[in-house]
Amino acid sequence: MIMKVQHECLFLLTCCMILMFDSIVGDECRRPMGLQSGAVRDAQLSARCIATSPLYAWAFQARLNNASSEATSGAWVACDANRTGLFLQVDFLKVRNVSGLMTQGQNGMYTASYQLVYSMDGQRWSMYQDEDATTKVFDGNTDDVGTVTQYFDQGPITARYIRILPLTYGGGNFALRLEILGCAWCDADSPCIAPAVCEDLVDDYECHCTPDCMQGKNCQLDYCGTGTMPSSEYQPSSTEIMTTAAKSCASGLQPWERALIVIFTICPLAALAVVLTFLTQRYLRLQYQMTTVYGRPVSPQPSIISYDVSKVIKSGYLQSYDVSRSRANQA
Repeated sequence: MIMKVQHECLFLLTCCMILMFDSIVGDECRRPMGLQSGAVRDAQLSARCIATSPLYAWAFQARLNNASSEATSGAWVACDANRTGLFLQVDFLKVRNVSGLMTQGQNGMYTASYQLVYSMDGQRWSMYQDEDATTKVFDGNTDDVGTVTQYFDQGPITARYIRILPLTYGGGNFALRLEILGCAWCDADSPCIAPAVCEDLVDDYECHCTPDCMQGKNCQLDYCGTGTMPSSEYQPSSTEIMTTAAKSCASGLQPWERALIVIFTICPLAALAVVLTFLTQRYLRLQYQMTTVYGRPVSPQPSIISYDVSKVIKSGYLQSYDVSRSRANQA
């Protein structure tokens, strides 16, 4: 029975995570990340191998809808299309949720297909894969002016670094103008419970609670009505966090959402009750075994007391005690 309940809890938790994941994939996490607008600075774009003739094709030129000039090509262009290990890289400086790419060519050249790798720290890289665990090859452009948008089928990836690995080209060389679509930590799932201000950090987020009597990573602990504030070293228990978070989220939820919260709260408590019941029964059984072996009652249970009295009578100790007491009275 317990295993069945645990399996049901895991199933419901998985469904809840899928619903949360699907909510992130919506339009709120498909916004331009700042290449075209200039929010991503020049120093955040880099590339391996750039063309220098007849025009310079720096990595920071690889911005969507960027125009060429007399000195620059207005896009990243590879120094040699036959060179291996080519890439165009974007460093967001902070971890972001990336959900898609927009690409363009330039000056008669374009990138017809490419792969994507990403990293949290710039050291360990992951290749974007299809659902069947094969490396994904993205379809790029077919001309130098059109824009092709590719969304990630499996939802946003979490990364600080994005690298485009060009595979095939048109017009004589790789040329690439780019915009990355996605959102920040705070925009992805709005983790802070209002009222709070969410701040994106390098690899995490921080909620600035308003007022200060709201505590917790997500400002989910409400101390405003208690009149007391926890100390800076205070660490709320898991039960307190669970209970307060459930209360904070209860308003405005659908019945099935409330049911999920109740189930997630009850399952650990039910498991604890089963463990305590087992330990209590084990303790009582051991006590009974000690009474049976040593003949000493450890609890005022009538069955144990009657058993011990009958054992004493049968052993003859009670008879000898009565005889010695009678002789003392006669003397």
